[in-house]
Amino acid sequence: MVSRRQVKKYLYLVRSFFATIRSEGIVRTVRRLYYFVRYGKGVASREEYDHYRMRHKIPAHMKHVREVVRPTTSRDVPMSYDGPPIDIIIPVYNGYEYLAPLFDSIVAHTDMPYRVIVIDDASPDEQVMSFVAQLPERYPSAEIIVQRNAENVGFVRSVNAGMAQARSHCVVLNTDTEVPPRWLSRLLRPIIEDATIASATPMTNAGEIFSFPEIITNNAMLCNATVAQVDHFFQKLVPQEWITVPTGMGFCMAMNKAAYDRIGTFDAEAFGRGYAEENDWCQRAIAAGFTNVVVPNLFIYHKHGGSFLSQEKQELLARNLRTLNKRYPGYDRMIQKFITADPLRGIRMVLLLWIITNVCAKKTVLYIDHELGGGANAYTKERVAEIVKAGNVAIVVSYNVTQNVYHLTYYSEAQHGTVEAATLEEFTWVLAQVPMHEIVVSQVVSHPSPCTVLTWITAMIARTKARSTFLVHDFYAVCPSFNLLNDQGVYCGVPQDVEVCMRCMARNKGDFRMYSSEKNVRAWRRQWHAFLQSMDTIVCFSQSSKDIMVRAYPDILSRITIIPHEVHYITEQPKIVPKTAEQKVVVGVLGGINYQKGSHIVRDMVREIEQRCLPVQIVVIGHLALKMRSKALTVHGVFKQGEIVSLTEHYKIDVFIIPSIWPETFSYTAEEVMQMQMPLIVFDLGAPAERVRNYVHGSVVGERTATALLDHVCTVQQRRSANQKI
Repeated sequence: MVSRRQVKKYLYLVRSFFATIRSEGIVRTVRRLYYFVRYGKGVASREEYDHYRMRHKIPAHMKHVREVVRPTTSRDVPMSYDGPPIDIIIPVYNGYEYLAPLFDSIVAHTDMPYRVIVIDDASPDEQVMSFVAQLPERYPSAEIIVQRNAENVGFVRSVNAGMAQARSHCVVLNTDTEVPPRWLSRLLRPIIEDATIASATPMTNAGEIFSFPEIITNNAMLCNATVAQVDHFFQKLVPQEWITVPTGMGFCMAMNKAAYDRIGTFDAEAFGRGYAEENDWCQRAIAAGFTNVVVPNLFIYHKHGGSFLSQEKQELLARNLRTLNKRYPGYDRMIQKFITADPLRGIRMVLLLWIITNVCAKKTVLYIDHELGGGANAYTKERVAEIVKAGNVAIVVSYNVTQNVYHLTYYSEAQHGTVEAATLEEFTWVLAQVPMHEIVVSQVVSHPSPCTVLTWITAMIARTKARSTFLVHDFYAVCPSFNLLNDQGVYCGVPQDVEVCMRCMARNKGDFRMYSSEKNVRAWRRQWHAFLQSMDTIVCFSQSSKDIMVRAYPDILSRITIIPHEVHYITEQPKIVPKTAEQKVVVGVLGGINYQKGSHIVRDMVREIEQRCLPVQIVVIGHLALKMRSKALTVHGVFKQGEIVSLTEHYKIDVFIIPSIWPETFSYTAEEVMQMQMPLIVFDLGAPAERVRNYVHGSVVGERTATALLDHVCTVQQRRSANQKI
């Protein structure tokens, strides 16, 4: 059974498909459709898609995150353990600067019965020798066993010596680590709860497949945070299942006593002084029927590099990896498969969001938006850039109508991440840990069930106590026909009698029906009225928009602020060579021109030019939703923002028109033309007319017809002729 929403989605795609064919051709259109349906981005080639993947990974789905972890609650039961103390094995070789932070953190933060077995591998540094020898006296509350090798035997044999003394499950811990509060119970939990688990490895800043926030990266600590600050947010997760990994990692690896009793300790003969010995051990454990897991709710700090000199490490790495791959020919493929699947990516993204908003940034702003493109998305992008530039975090929750999913994307100076979900409610537990300072409602057009969206936003504002702002990018708050076009396809003027609106909605079959099936305007306005009254500020971008909003909701007048948009990226004027009276007047139409933007006006102008044999050429710099072939019409198609001036020069445009038939809240195209100091003609409607009235090169046309626009265009030709006679 196909739902109504799925039918709307397919109709939307079909219309977009044929509109793009007309402007870009079949090959490019098929590419766009494929990537648009699959990834929600309008990329049109493999190169563009590869670039997109590099900058914006395909979002992780919240469903997969929730399958692995959930947020902690007051009902979570602590793990019970009545076995012998856990043995923490620490091989030491120099690295004096690491020792005090490590042992201080162990003694202060270990929450289970434990013993520490320290193996000093004949460290030549006398400071290290003295520190290790004095460990029992320095930390009298802990049971610490110290052993010093008579000669340096390497990491592997030192660990094996410690394991020979172990009486329980053990943890191999490098000296270049620091542990946070409650670390040991979280690390041992999988092994205690499941006897088939051989090893458990936590997340860390530098730990290959266990690295956070970037996998296979030696990450610096975010914002110079402490291990406790970072792990504080890891502790807010409770594992629902243990993610199997191909191998553990020896910087901090818990080992099941049953496993090492069965398969033995590390292979010192094959792996010598160290590196890849834990990988070999984990592979032997798998062969014996055990598994290895990651602990997603524990973060251990790893300085990385405290055990070996870099040159020695590289030599050990090369030799031991050859040994490992010879023993296990499928090992590399197993690792690469895990990296490609990256089952921890969604968890890392959630944790990263929590940390950068709580530890790194002073302010977090949440935007609610759609993914339909256009001026609203451009405005959000500009504001996000400003927020990030100020050192803060911006979060954009948007709806993708083609995929029928919500996206939560966050931006900071150094970090960017996206997760997706089927419903807004799935983001609630994630945002519950974010200190929200401001919530900006930019767009809810295309969102399923606007009432549900408004309720979710209202609850979010109430919970966070954040300042709230509503942006009037269109008139969705007034009518489901957000361009205010009635059942006759013309601007309705917002009738004071709601019954007129009710009759209109019953008949109206405009394009807005792809996004909303609501016909009860009275109920619609009741919901939106309550929502608008809850906003701290309502921002209109023109007086025209304010007048329309107040006409529908008179009592929100005091909440409205007018803040006109500004365009700063046009920094030069096109160089237009003067034309003779005999040359055609070239009329520019900027942007994507659909029905609301006046595609039928452009069509009628072209027909009239042909009928009257007028010396006028229309150039659409963008898309035209209607299919037309005429010598009087040129459709350039897709263009980039930085090309506006050069395209104006290329087509030798004399005058621009904005044929839009709805009262636009703001027009980027009008502002772009005005920044270029080009002549501009608009209908007496909305924000463009409001701006153009005060523009020296502008004309406002009262009659909203193609003939009226064309008559004003012809005055350009008349002025040209008059100037040449003079």
